[in-house]
Amino acid sequence: MAEQPSPDAQLDLLTERLGPLPLLNHFLDRSGVLEILEKHVDGDARSHRSAVSHTQALGVLLRSIVVEREPVYRQQETAVSFAGGLFGLSTADLSHLTDDRIGRALERLFDVDRAALLTEVVVTLARRFGVRFDRLHNDSTSVSFCGQYRAASGRSVRARRAPAITYGYSKDHRPDLKQLLFILTIDGDDGVPVHFRCASSGNVADAVTHIDTEHAARDRRARGFPLRRRQQAVLAPGTWTTSRATAGAS
Repeated sequence: MAEQPSPDAQLDLLTERLGPLPLLNHFLDRSGVLEILEKHVDGDARSHRSAVSHTQALGVLLRSIVVEREPVYRQQETAVSFAGGLFGLSTADLSHLTDDRIGRALERLFDVDRAALLTEVVVTLARRFGVRFDRLHNDSTSVSFCGQYRAASGRSVRARRAPAITYGYSKDHRPDLKQLLFILTIDGDDGVPVHFRCASSGNVADAVTHIDTEHAARDRRARGFPLRRRQQAVLAPGTWTTSRATAGAS
């Protein structure tokens, strides 16, 4: 009888770090977010000259925000600590993922029509997952900054108006720090983000942001569920809920 090899000689133990990335990648694929991002950000094909495209670089950053929340300069270090391919790049391509590459991808994202991009993402999610937008919740929060940020005065950057980092009512109870005001609207039933934006200044009051936010949310609801003209005339857009009051939309 031939001598059988021992079990230890047949097996190799491979340990890899997965975290929540397989589940996250499943929903990224199902939602089509990366395909929409590629359409808007890489549509001109200029970034394809690089080993890592704008969409791939932003995809790494998106996954990192959910998984680790590391600074930009540590994205490569974070990605290589997980199993290959989970951040959307091969091990070889990760060697080209520098903070400069991510920075150029973020600059490209600044230049595109982000309102159209986010609208397409929300409408696609609504249709694929059956989100109805019958009830919406809206709230804002201030994000504080340490430093003077003298150049962040609401100036025009490449034909786009950048927000002004300035003093305002601080929800973090830090009136000594400059800030920005971020506004988020979600679906009341499933918590799906519907609308997200940064106010033009850190000194904008909540009350003046609600009308623009509601108009944008109504537009995305209408795009997600097109109605005939007669239906549009009689169907109320749902209930609008803010952090302080609830009112039936008319």
